[in-house]
Amino acid sequence: MFEKRSIYRGWALLGIVVVAALASTAVLTIMVRHERRSFIGSLVALSCLVGTQIIFWVFTYPINKTTNNWTVVPENCQALRARWEYSHAAGAVLDFAALISLVAASLSAAN
Repeated sequence: MFEKRSIYRGWALLGIVVVAALASTAVLTIMVRHERRSFIGSLVALSCLVGTQIIFWVFTYPINKTTNNWTVVPENCQALRARWEYSHAAGAVLDFAALISLVAASLSAAN
């Protein structure tokens, strides 16, 4: 079903972007802490980004390890694949919610 490939080689480097997003959103949240609407929007965004990480480390990463980045086919492959896909979908929803919250925080600061 799966052939051994190195398609995931280098993807861990994108962790730099994730850390930068978390750090910059945390700094923004601290900077706007006295502006209620901006603070709430940036805090929601930060919470969503943290939630995305929790989903990744609790669901996605263990499956990546179990399947050796999908180069090994375990017995429960279909169930793992579904769980892996749902974890990515949940993370994407949270990332999108973070984006919307940051835009809302920026717009409220402009008013």
